[in-house]
Amino acid sequence: MRKVTKYYKRIRAGFLQAAIFIMFIYVFFIPNVTGYVSQGDNYFTVFLNGTQIGYMGETDAIDDIVREARAKVALQSEEMVYAGADVEVIAEEVYFGRIDTYRTLVERAAAVLEDSIIETLGHAYTLKMNEYSVNLADSEEVITLLEASLSEYDTENAYQVNLVLDPTRELNALTAEVVNAREQEAQEELPTFPQAGTEQYFSDLFAAIEPAGEKEFDDFEYGLTMMDFSEEVEVVEAFLMDSELTPLEQAVNEVTKDKEVNVVYEVVAGDTLSGISEKTDIPVERIIELNDTLEDETSTIRIGDELIVTVPEPELSVERTELVYLEEDYDAEVIYIENDEWYTTDEVVRQEPSAGHRNVAALISYHNDKEVSREIVKEEV
Repeated sequence: MRKVTKYYKRIRAGFLQAAIFIMFIYVFFIPNVTGYVSQGDNYFTVFLNGTQIGYMGETDAIDDIVREARAKVALQSEEMVYAGADVEVIAEEVYFGRIDTYRTLVERAAAVLEDSIIETLGHAYTLKMNEYSVNLADSEEVITLLEASLSEYDTENAYQVNLVLDPTRELNALTAEVVNAREQEAQEELPTFPQAGTEQYFSDLFAAIEPAGEKEFDDFEYGLTMMDFSEEVEVVEAFLMDSELTPLEQAVNEVTKDKEVNVVYEVVAGDTLSGISEKTDIPVERIIELNDTLEDETSTIRIGDELIVTVPEPELSVERTELVYLEEDYDAEVIYIENDEWYTTDEVVRQEPSAGHRNVAALISYHNDKEVSREIVKEEV
């Protein structure tokens, strides 16, 4: 019984000492201790396209993670791909939390982007002329389309289209060059050897003094001598979705079919509305409809008046020149001889006209189907 009392007293004394020590600490130290101060959001849950990809302690690297994930997905495809990247972050304040590594977040983001690919962007070409443009799958389709415009007039496929860099553009834009296929093939196959200075001098000299004999009609090489496009053709490379491409057959139809284009017709001596209708193959009613100055078929027109008429024109017009042989009957132009000694309007016929017949080698220039000029190379009356 005495032992219990002895130990009890010791426990009681120890308790009192501990209480005094705690009170000492509280009195002298507790007033200097501040409570916990919140540091704000420090834990971020990251979502990409609605899918959770992990946890971060800060958000500074999110853009880098998405960028690297995009690059990883792009390297797995030979074509350019398009995938949306909608990033959402939920922030909160926590005492303890698991943080994912940068590499883990990149791998998870790449997996989400692969599932989010909308469509592959393929290498394509955009062809533009005037206000018309069309997207085609490759350069071969571009050339096929352009050569379709030539084929109506080039039945022997003597000319071809090359795509070359446009020297007038600062950026890498292409343009169309129409070349004689046979001449280009011969030029590519024939090796060129530069002439020495003296040899070149005499070669040029003999070429200059060599008399040019007059050609006979059989000596000419008839047919197309020049072809080109009337409009400026611009071709640029692009990356497009398949849905943005136009099928080649549809594009050819759009470019080669005729559409009505308004042009100005200048009235000349002897013209009537019915006569202009016959010349242009446009009904008189349509001509009146196009011109506000005309009320009906009896409206007066004067020499020099300009009337709007329509002509059929394709999206891409072709200029060409042909050397042709003609045998034709013709009337020579009237030759007027002025006589200063006469002070009247009298006229005297020096020679009565008569129909002639001639053989002609002529260079005829066309805009599509319309003849625009004619040059006589050789004539035999």
